[in-house]
Amino acid sequence: MTTLLTNWGTGNALDTADGLLKDVYLPGITDTIFNDTAFTALIQSRTDVIDYVGRRIVTAFRKQRSAGVGSITEGGNFVDSVPTKGQQGSETLAYLNLYFSISGPMIATAKQGMGAFVDVVTDHFETIAISAKNDFERQLMGAQDGKLAKWTDTAITGAASVSYDVTGPAFFDTQYLEPGMSCQFHATLGTEKTAVDGTNAFLIVDSITKGSKKTGGVTRGTVKWTEAATANIASNDFITRKNAYSGSTCLEINGLYNLVSDGAATNVNDFFGSETATNFASIWGLSRATNTYLQSQMSNVSAELDEEVLLDAMIESKYQFQGRPNLLVVSPRALQKYFLNTKDDRRFNTMDALQWTGGYTGLGIQLGTDKLMLTSIPSVPSGSAFMINTNDFAFASASNGYQWLTGGQGVLRQKEGSDAQFATAVNYINFVCFDPHRQVKLYIISE
Repeated sequence: MTTLLTNWGTGNALDTADGLLKDVYLPGITDTIFNDTAFTALIQSRTDVIDYVGRRIVTAFRKQRSAGVGSITEGGNFVDSVPTKGQQGSETLAYLNLYFSISGPMIATAKQGMGAFVDVVTDHFETIAISAKNDFERQLMGAQDGKLAKWTDTAITGAASVSYDVTGPAFFDTQYLEPGMSCQFHATLGTEKTAVDGTNAFLIVDSITKGSKKTGGVTRGTVKWTEAATANIASNDFITRKNAYSGSTCLEINGLYNLVSDGAATNVNDFFGSETATNFASIWGLSRATNTYLQSQMSNVSAELDEEVLLDAMIESKYQFQGRPNLLVVSPRALQKYFLNTKDDRRFNTMDALQWTGGYTGLGIQLGTDKLMLTSIPSVPSGSAFMINTNDFAFASASNGYQWLTGGQGVLRQKEGSDAQFATAVNYINFVCFDPHRQVKLYIISE
């Protein structure tokens, strides 16, 4: 973000807040989120699959191949074949949102001189970019269920300001919780728990202390009710962001965890529940059980991540399922285990520095002409990894990144009843997979 400001220019190029918001800050956030060479930069952004009439994402799947392949006698009949059959599926766009607000005094500083304004707004937008990237990665590696963490402490039966413990799905138990965040609670996802007066019961996180990377994190700060009402929050309730659901529908985008699944393997990750749950049983609105070509490959590792495990999974994908994986996405903890194993066994090392598309160099394995690159993302669920072909995935976007909602006016608008001004940016998008059958989920990886 700072680089963008430095390259922006001098003089009257920075004379309005709207100019900053339009041409510097929002493009900077979009770049930070979508051009990460570890993952998002490898996924194409497509608009050609959008049905703009209904805001639907549509695609067609091939149910069977035209298998007219073989040898024939001289003058004999051609090999019999069956016609290629297909089926159409659809997804819906999710609406990602960013909200920015500045007070009246801050507007005054912009009128007097841009220096102080730029400093404060730059700091604010860098914070927004960090939070947006953290939450976007959570959704990309998650199961489209909105889960931030699970309440593992005792039940709460009234208003309180004390410390409580939670567990989470990834590297740190509390990595998706941050001070000031409004959280809702669900015993059953899609049904927010309510207080005794009928209002939605939600907490605002006050402070958090991270645990060690070996034992996970716990909330060791104060969490406060927005009102003094009985909450009825119990152990094992799930925590989501406020308004993550509309009725029983999660409003977040797809993640690798629900896109890469066979809809049948049970208890792959206790945090996400059985893979026969509703969010795993179908993809593109089509049943995985009925349409087996939509079932991903599942690999029970039951071991630590090492090169033997990687080669075995890659060989199985390539020769048994005709897959062409080019990326293995693992958690930081699994990556640590890999390096420890490599250190302990120097006689066997087939992983080397390979060239990624775009010139980035990273660790990888080469099998024939196929390269499998290794990348680590902190939001990958513990004990899991994804072996995928990035060409089979896309960000189906109707907005081509974040865009300010202007209504034909400037970016900043007056907040009713206040001297503050605000701006809202949206991104109409979803994360989709066009060939789930040739993707692999590795699970029960010892960390």
